[in-house]
Amino acid sequence: MWACIRQEDGLQFAKKKLINDEPGAVKRFQREVRILSKLDHPRIVKVVGVHLSQPPYWYVMPFYTKSLEGCFPEIVKDEPRIASVFGAILDGMEYAHAEEVIHRDLKPANILLNDDNDVVITDFGLGRDLDAKTTRATYTGDRMGTPWYMAPEQSIDAKSVDQRSDIFALGRILYKLYTDEPPNAVQDTSQLPLGIALIVERCTKKNPDDRFQTVSEIRTAFNLLLEAHSESDIRGRIENIISSVVARGRFELKEAEELTDLVVKITSDVDLVHEICVNLPRHAFKTLWEVNQTVTRLIIRLFIENITSQSWNFSYVDVIANVLVHIYEAVPDITMRAQLLVALADVAVGHNRFNAIQKTANILQSIQDPSEGLAVVHAFRNFSQLRTLEEYLTVTSIKDRNIRALFLEKKARD
Repeated sequence: MWACIRQEDGLQFAKKKLINDEPGAVKRFQREVRILSKLDHPRIVKVVGVHLSQPPYWYVMPFYTKSLEGCFPEIVKDEPRIASVFGAILDGMEYAHAEEVIHRDLKPANILLNDDNDVVITDFGLGRDLDAKTTRATYTGDRMGTPWYMAPEQSIDAKSVDQRSDIFALGRILYKLYTDEPPNAVQDTSQLPLGIALIVERCTKKNPDDRFQTVSEIRTAFNLLLEAHSESDIRGRIENIISSVVARGRFELKEAEELTDLVVKITSDVDLVHEICVNLPRHAFKTLWEVNQTVTRLIIRLFIENITSQSWNFSYVDVIANVLVHIYEAVPDITMRAQLLVALADVAVGHNRFNAIQKTANILQSIQDPSEGLAVVHAFRNFSQLRTLEEYLTVTSIKDRNIRALFLEKKARD
């Protein structure tokens, strides 16, 4: 890329020259110019002059002072700047996909900017015009792109990918905007704000069918995180959803999706999370799990931490115990189920509540899945009140041999 001056007005531009004149490189360069010439959007770099008739091949574009890659680390975790820049990238890619163009090499180095409000996507050399009728320069089995930003399916067959490969790259870009980790690092979303983590995780699913299917869907999720709502507004909406679910007797998927979006914004309000768990009907957690496992796990974890960290009114222990059993029955994950059982035992024994202790014993006796049995044994290893639980169950009636062995070992030690 060379800087150049237009003689008639003295304005500065950038000239991109093709150094490699091999046939394949020439085809890609010509395809890039063709695609850029087709696209007309303020977030896609413009072509203002071309020379493709003979070597040297080049095209001229507006001059930009830096790439997004060059803006790290000052932009990292700066949420207002991220919102502006990532929003601009979404604008450009939403338009490109609407014009049936996929990029296939989205990465920070291919995002140019003069400032946070003057951002464009460039380098469509690996791009593909989905409605092109000419022979493409990509053949079945070809691999192309930049590895860390490249979707898994693109590494197998670049010809067969669609807009969801760009969505994978968008997730990686958003991840880097919050971490600035090198492009060979293992993605660890635990260091991201929860809402951003959920977007990144969904964008970068291995299976394209599990990702956001359009850039518009990413924009909706991203904008929801940026919207300013008071905690009272969020609480009010959550209470309305719960009231509606209770009154109707069923949980609509859209309501479940909205509830998980709202919970992301109030995770510090443990009392509200507690109210959600206590007031939702027993079938609701099955729907929540189907809609968003990550947020449902968070809700359960916060509820468990809250109920096991304090004392409760004697009669209210039965309410908590019923909620734990309902969630246990709704959630299929064996590790989560084991954690719920430990919480149930902790609250029941800690408050010496017979009914709750008996619920725990009944579940422990009924477990038959060996995998769940192992998870339960692991979860109860450090539980100090096994002896009390043993008084409420018949050890020889425990169906799972690992759970049975846990109580027999405790008895032998005593």
